[in-house]
Amino acid sequence: MKISVDIPADIEKLLLKKCEELRVSPSEFVYALLEWYFIKRKSERIERGDELLKYAKKYGMEKLKYCKYSDGNFCALDALEDLERELEPLNLYKCLFCTYFVDKRKEIKVNRKVDESRIYDLAKLAAKLVVELYGDRIGYIPKKRTRSDIDSSDVKRLLENW
Repeated sequence: MKISVDIPADIEKLLLKKCEELRVSPSEFVYALLEWYFIKRKSERIERGDELLKYAKKYGMEKLKYCKYSDGNFCALDALEDLERELEPLNLYKCLFCTYFVDKRKEIKVNRKVDESRIYDLAKLAAKLVVELYGDRIGYIPKKRTRSDIDSSDVKRLLENW
């Protein structure tokens, strides 16, 4: 096979200079460049394939582990599909491409929805209880009360502490 390449004059001078420095003929230099290019592309394809396989295994194992229909060994959908057939153990690649995957973890999060106003009320009650039980220990000084706010029990308590 014969390949001809038109190279601009300024690049040709640089290429010939580089060939002289390396003590290689221009045809050998071009051949080495082509070989390097194709070997590099081949190794990149292999690396991409390994990366794809790594992610496929990772997500396949995740689906196998967290699928609602899986117990880790067998798929319940396969069992219900044909009750007469002997079950095959789960395979991570089969789980990877399964269209019926339902994540167990998402169901747990959905069931735990709580009304924010109830949380706020609960926090207020907890704060009130902490202030009543431990207010004097943590240095809480209540606001001055008006006469209408004071009970007889408050007066007795104040007199006892006097």
